[in-house]
Amino acid sequence: MGIPTSYTVPVTNQNEGDHLDTLFKKGPYSPENTAPLFSRVTLWWLNGLFRTGYKRQIEEDDLYEMLDRNTSTVLCKGMNESWEREQKQAKLKDRNPSLLRAVVKNFWRRYYTSTITLELGDICQIGAPLMLQQVINFINASNSESPPSAGLGYGLAVGMVALTLSQNLFYQQWNLGSVRMGILLRSSLINMVFRKATTLSARSHLIYPDGAIMNLMSTDASRIDTAMLSGMLVLSVPIFTLVVIGLLVHLMGPSALMGAAIMLLVNPAQAWAMSKLAPIRKRASEYTDDRIRLTTEILQGIKVIKFFAWESNFLQKLSEIRSQELKNVNKLLRIRGMVAASTASLPVFASALSFVIYAVVGNELQPNIIFPALAYFTILRVPLMVLPSAYTTVADAYVAMKRIETFLLSEDESPIPPPEPDHEFALTMKNASFRWEQLDASSSSASPLKEELVADVDDIAMTAIGDNCEAALNDQSDQATVTNDTQSSYLCNLNLQIPRGILVAVVGPVGAGKSSLLQAMVGNMTKTNGQVIRGSNISYASQTAWIQNATIRDNILFDTPFDEDRYWKVIKACCLEKDLDLFPFGDQTEIGERGVNLSGGQKARLSLARSVYFNAGMVIMDDPLSAVDAHVGKRLWQDCVLDELKGRTRIIATHQLHVLPDVDYIICMKNGMVTEEGTYKDLMAKGADFNELMVQYGGVHNDEDEEGQEEEEIKARLAEKIGWSDNQPDQTITSTTVRDSVKVVSSKISMEGVNEKEEADFNEKGQSETADGAQPVKQKKLMVEEERESGAVKGNIYGGYLKASGQFLWTAVFGFFFLQQFAGIM
Repeated sequence: MGIPTSYTVPVTNQNEGDHLDTLFKKGPYSPENTAPLFSRVTLWWLNGLFRTGYKRQIEEDDLYEMLDRNTSTVLCKGMNESWEREQKQAKLKDRNPSLLRAVVKNFWRRYYTSTITLELGDICQIGAPLMLQQVINFINASNSESPPSAGLGYGLAVGMVALTLSQNLFYQQWNLGSVRMGILLRSSLINMVFRKATTLSARSHLIYPDGAIMNLMSTDASRIDTAMLSGMLVLSVPIFTLVVIGLLVHLMGPSALMGAAIMLLVNPAQAWAMSKLAPIRKRASEYTDDRIRLTTEILQGIKVIKFFAWESNFLQKLSEIRSQELKNVNKLLRIRGMVAASTASLPVFASALSFVIYAVVGNELQPNIIFPALAYFTILRVPLMVLPSAYTTVADAYVAMKRIETFLLSEDESPIPPPEPDHEFALTMKNASFRWEQLDASSSSASPLKEELVADVDDIAMTAIGDNCEAALNDQSDQATVTNDTQSSYLCNLNLQIPRGILVAVVGPVGAGKSSLLQAMVGNMTKTNGQVIRGSNISYASQTAWIQNATIRDNILFDTPFDEDRYWKVIKACCLEKDLDLFPFGDQTEIGERGVNLSGGQKARLSLARSVYFNAGMVIMDDPLSAVDAHVGKRLWQDCVLDELKGRTRIIATHQLHVLPDVDYIICMKNGMVTEEGTYKDLMAKGADFNELMVQYGGVHNDEDEEGQEEEEIKARLAEKIGWSDNQPDQTITSTTVRDSVKVVSSKISMEGVNEKEEADFNEKGQSETADGAQPVKQKKLMVEEERESGAVKGNIYGGYLKASGQFLWTAVFGFFFLQQFAGIM
């Protein structure tokens, strides 16, 4: 999960989803609320929507508003309460919490209502053959000397029609109730997974990266949803089968037992085969998680992979995981296919064998015996065909439920203590040590891919931490488990007291732990020892800009109240005024996912603006000047850090050492430890690590050298723009020419957009800049309503699917399907 650039101590809001539910209440009032019983049973209340669809295409606003009992606020509140009660009861009874128990306690009314309608439908279906037998008896008796009255025949006919209609009505109510319950349960589980994802500890995030969490919310929750429809059949079908077999025995005598015996003997074999599906599905899900995790890492690190030409290595690793996943999926399909084939043919053999034995023992096959018996055998065929898939669905749902349960029981982050406004200092650390969490390769849940990742993390950590913590990590060489002591820390024995309202710079060589120190201040690292006291709330600007898919204003406000005066002061302080002039809709311009239509410098300044606008007492900035040009960085330092943020506690990690004379306090780090701290003059006078760092990085130089270097860079860029090259020495660019050109160019663009072909990227997004005074071309909105087709599905769509599936495959499938139907008719 990405770390937002504005950070405060999280506060749980139980009603945080209330405003989201209003998004689904745009349509007309739902008539289901006031519909009478007959209208609800027959779904007559939907006729208004059907009439609208008959006249024109249905739009989103035509859909009825969601019932309150089906909103996420009501559903998730009940499910969360059930889960919390289950955890408390499990703790009292010394057992593991069960998510299934919590689901049953929350949805039992809906479940039993659907079960009752299913059983009523079964009763009507069983009664239909009995009514058919009475009709045949009535027809046979009509030719006798004393025929029954015609009223009896009419009554039997009406009874058959009534049973058939009732059967369909009850089954449809069961279907509707089960599907609705599945959808509501899936919504509740997705909400629980999402809420849990926001409270995971750093260690849990390593076990459950974004891809695995998405897999839980999409695949696993959907499997549980599907199981609500077919899961009831697992309990009802065996009872239904025994009742039908009993009626067959009553109708045909012991002859029916032979057909029933075949079904009963094959059924355990089918159940044994279905029991093998759960572990296979579990293994397939683990490989699916590994594949999604690796795919996500490949996409996120595609630049590094392309730079080092690692495509073939990662593709090979991904193919290996995919092949293992497909291997398990093929096993599942083979087992399902064998079970489905045996189930489809079983009633046919059972009925044929029963009729043969019935005739052999000397019984006469009468119509009042044959037709009801065939009806019962036909009735048995459908449940027995559905039962294997129901077992499969329930097995998959059970595995999915356990996966979500394990995720919900994973470790949460330690609550961050609230700020102490009365504390003397803005931030205090006493003997504090922090660590980054690692995967536990020795745990049973760790896959081979996880073990490889742990090894890579350990190698990197050993290099970065240095000699101070190397011994502690060597103690963990046998397993990748991080213990809760200071010896395993990446930041060791920190003692800091930062007064309120000062400007603090954190400096040190690459890999010294500067960013880790800022993360520890924020609370994103695990504290292994010591004490941390924060005197105010925190606003954090990360080194990698975090941009929302929203407008520029929404990115800056970040769901805080809009203060116009303060807002435009922040815009000016963060050097965003000229950018807003270039954007087609000013601060209402939409930003694409991850800021795709912004340059690197614009992302950094937008991220910084959000952090500044938040108005926190302590502002932590991780190298905000690295992504901007020198002259822009100079303005940001003066206008934003020194002026706009004046009076607040400012902590900044930076490699721009020339700004250090302006800071009040300096923290110098090396190998995860604070080696020196003090004012600029005091540290320079010591002549230790800080003085060496300044000499090594050339931190002491005047602005004229900096401007001269920048001028040479601008000369080179202008020469490239107008086509001058190194083999034309007589065509030179003077300093006056450069300054005049810069005045023209900088009047329309921000110079950081020129760096690293950012100007070309900006032009491609429709925000072109010109040096001749022309206005930038207006771009279209990034987020537009998606186009959709209306009417019947076109034939070329079906053709595309058939072509993609392979000519031989779909031809064979359709051929076997027609043979199956033909054999059934014959």
